[in-house]
Amino acid sequence: MDKESLSQYITLPVWVEEKRERNMIGLAHYADIVRVSLLAAYGGIWIDATSWCNEPIPERIKSISFYTRKGGYNANMPLFAKGRWTSWCLGTNKIGYPLFCFIRDMFYEYAKREECWIDYLLLDKLISIGLKEIPKVQNDYNDLFIDNENSFGLWPKMGLPFDEKVMESLSNNTWLFKGSYKKTFPETSLGKPTFFAMWLSGKLNSFRN
Repeated sequence: MDKESLSQYITLPVWVEEKRERNMIGLAHYADIVRVSLLAAYGGIWIDATSWCNEPIPERIKSISFYTRKGGYNANMPLFAKGRWTSWCLGTNKIGYPLFCFIRDMFYEYAKREECWIDYLLLDKLISIGLKEIPKVQNDYNDLFIDNENSFGLWPKMGLPFDEKVMESLSNNTWLFKGSYKKTFPETSLGKPTFFAMWLSGKLNSFRN
């Protein structure tokens, strides 16, 4: 999806578009507004383009009211969510799901009133509020199962020599891996293909739950 195709699906408030054009809303926060607006309007699953699915999205994910990668609380994680949810993987099988409507409306109102974005992680802060204050969302979240526990495990290994046992371990209870566009990797290391090379060739797809 790009700027041209976006208008086929949603129409954002005029003030959001105007502030985006004036660089008062950065691309990251604009993407946050877009994702919750799409989820509120259509449901479905938002997965960042810097992520990789090791297999088709499981049917059980498509059958629940609310989904996010729930890896379990980890106080040592540097991110605000600390493993409780991820803003890069959010979903619902409902149109008008209350969490995404709440966040969308908060973003619209914030963009109308304010001249700058106060926090890069504002989306995470609003998810946190929604989980605490909206009973339906709180119940759905509490019913969520822990999965994709190794989502962050593949990226640090992409430049290392491929190891089948390591990949099998990473794929345990994990179908979704998070990456980044900010780094490139070699295709060989110590004379062997790297995890990155195996990913490029499609051979990592054979390692599934």
